[in-house]
Amino acid sequence: MKQPAVEILMATYNGAAYIEEQIRSLQAQTFPHWRLLIHDDGSTDTTTDIVAGFSKQDDRIRMLSDNVNGVGAAHNFLHLLAHTDADIVMLCDQDDSWLPDKIEIMLSALMTMDGPALVYSNAYYLNNGRVIKRQVTRLHPTMLDNFLFLNSGIQGCSMMMNRALINILGRPPATVVMHDHLITLGALCFGQLRYIDKVLMLYRQHGDNVTAHHVNRWKQAKRWFFTDEGVVDRRHFDAVYAFYQHYKDQLDDSQRHVFKEYFKFVMSAGLPERLRIVRRNRFSLGGNQAILLVKTLLRKTITER
Repeated sequence: MKQPAVEILMATYNGAAYIEEQIRSLQAQTFPHWRLLIHDDGSTDTTTDIVAGFSKQDDRIRMLSDNVNGVGAAHNFLHLLAHTDADIVMLCDQDDSWLPDKIEIMLSALMTMDGPALVYSNAYYLNNGRVIKRQVTRLHPTMLDNFLFLNSGIQGCSMMMNRALINILGRPPATVVMHDHLITLGALCFGQLRYIDKVLMLYRQHGDNVTAHHVNRWKQAKRWFFTDEGVVDRRHFDAVYAFYQHYKDQLDDSQRHVFKEYFKFVMSAGLPERLRIVRRNRFSLGGNQAILLVKTLLRKTITER
């Protein structure tokens, strides 16, 4: 049976410091039938020169050059999604490092799924050249009710998706906070979402934030609960609302109900009603309702930005 080609989409911007390491980790993959499509967002360093050098040596690597720049990471990735015709697509940050069997393992899982589908894996942190063996993704949404309050999507660079899902997302809503948030919503509403419980990537963090976060969990907890941040982030709320307006005719009744109850939570004036909304709809953070209830008690409803 012929293996399908996998297209890797990389959005770049001033990534000269680490992009060579990332591309070499792609070239070291055990699955060789991939191609890399890169779109640059107007780099002022040597990012595009480095890519051009790789393109000359490896015909699987090419740059999408169209004078579109200054759009930001989310729309850079969506721009790439609009320009791929591949049946299997992965997203790739410019500064991480993939472990050699990432594509092979993820493709094996995706090929067992029918219809619109997304699989994702985990990562360890890479900080100042040191691997911190703490998994990046620790909450794993499976339904709208345990996803909407996360204020984030599944990590884009951990994803692999099929053409059926890409086609659904072909014309995105007017408001998108991040590409991975949109893709996660699409998979939960219209397809299948599956977690591969393996670390297949090193996710680069810059500075000392990861190490400090790792060693002082009490300070982390205080920042998490006692903060000016809201239960819901305004940017994500606006993106969810735009998604709902864009796709509501394609949603089923139960999905529309979940969205409406989420909107009611934000628009409700009283704390008791917000707590009731969480309880009766079984809203949670990746399956943990207790944390969401505590956040509802201690934080304001929404962060305005």
